Amino acid sequence: MRVAWISHRSELAGAEQALCEAVDVLRERGVESLVVLPWEGPLRGRLEVVGARVVVVPLAPWVGMKEHGGRARRVGRTVASLPRLARLLRAERADVVVSNTLVVSGGGPAAALARRPHVTFAHEVGLRAFDEVSFDLGEATTLRAVARLSRIVIANSETVRSYLEQEPRLAGRVRVVSYAVETPERPRRDGGGPLRLVLVASLQPKKGQAEAIRALALLRDRGTAARLRLVGTEENDYGAELRRLAADLGIADAVELTGFTDDPAAELAAADIALTCSRDDAFGRVTVEAMKLGVPVVGADSGGTAELVRDGVTGLLYPPGDVTALVERLVALSADGDLRRALGTAGSTWARATFTREHYAAALAVALEEAAAR
Repeated sequence: MRVAWISHRSELAGAEQALCEAVDVLRERGVESLVVLPWEGPLRGRLEVVGARVVVVPLAPWVGMKEHGGRARRVGRTVASLPRLARLLRAERADVVVSNTLVVSGGGPAAALARRPHVTFAHEVGLRAFDEVSFDLGEATTLRAVARLSRIVIANSETVRSYLEQEPRLAGRVRVVSYAVETPERPRRDGGGPLRLVLVASLQPKKGQAEAIRALALLRDRGTAARLRLVGTEENDYGAELRRLAADLGIADAVELTGFTDDPAAELAAADIALTCSRDDAFGRVTVEAMKLGVPVVGADSGGTAELVRDGVTGLLYPPGDVTALVERLVALSADGDLRRALGTAGSTWARATFTREHYAAALAVALEEAAAR
C-alpha cells in the first residue's frame, strides 16, 4: 500500500508526533508513505528519519490561523495548489490519501480530483482546545465536508468519535485508533525535598496552567512544600499573565515556566506528580507518557483524560475547574508515598500494554485497507 499524508503544519506537535509514529509502524508492514507539508520545517527531518518521502505543496488550512493571513488568502493558496497536489497523488499512485487533522483543507478535494480514496484522521475535538480560532466554513459545514470527502474517518479516542458523530453522515464511519505513544526510558526521581508537580502543555488558557498555579498556592497554604513546573511553548503572552498570577498569590518563587522542550519524558520523570488540567483534551499524549514512566497522574475528569485515567486505580481525577478538589487529591498523594507508587505502577502497566507499536500499526492498517477497498 502507498499512503499519501497531508499535514496542515510543518512543526512538531501532538498530531505530527502521531503522524511520525504512523509512518514508522506502517513501514514495518511494507506501507510506503509520502507526506505533503505546507512549508519547510523541522517535521521534515523527523519524517525522513522514519522513512517517509516529503514534498512541500503550499496548502493552507480552513481555519483562521494568523500565520496564514486572511480567509481569502488561505482559500486562494489552497485552490491554486489543488491541481499540483492532484497530479502528485496520481503520479505517486497513492492507494489512500489521509488528511492528518480536521484542519487540513486540501486533502479531500485533491483526492477527489485524483480519483483516490480519502481518509480524515481527526486528532482534535474540533477547535475547542484552541483560543480565538474558528473554521472558515463554520464547524457544522466543515464536518459535513469531511463526511462528504472521506470514505472513513479515524479518531484518536472515543471522545473524538462522539464529537464527530454529531454529523449524522459520519455515524458508523468513524474508526477509533489509539496511538503508540513511544516514550523513551528516563530515570525516575528518588524523592525528598518539596513535592514536585509538572504540567506539560502549550501555554494557553484552556490547558489549565492558571488552575494549577491556584492549586499550588492553596497546597502551600495548607503546609505542603511544593513546586510547579509549567513546560510548553508560550503563546500570545500568556506566560506573562501566568507569572503575574503566581506573583499575586505570593508563590512566584515556586513556579517555573521552562518553555518548549523536545524531551518531555525527562520533565515528567523528574516530577512526583503529573497534572493534566485541560478540559478539552482529545486524547492526552502527555498523560500516557507520564503513565508509561510510572508517574502518578492527577487529571480533570473530562474528554480524553477521563478515558485514560481510572480514578483511584491508574491515577486520580477531579471535577474540571474545581481547584479545591484538585488540592484535595494533591494533599492525599503528598502524604502517601505508597499511594503514589501504587498509582504509578498500575498506570505504567496498563499504558505499556495498551499503547504499543503493534496495536497502532494493526488498527491503522485495517482502517486504511477498508478505505482503499470500499
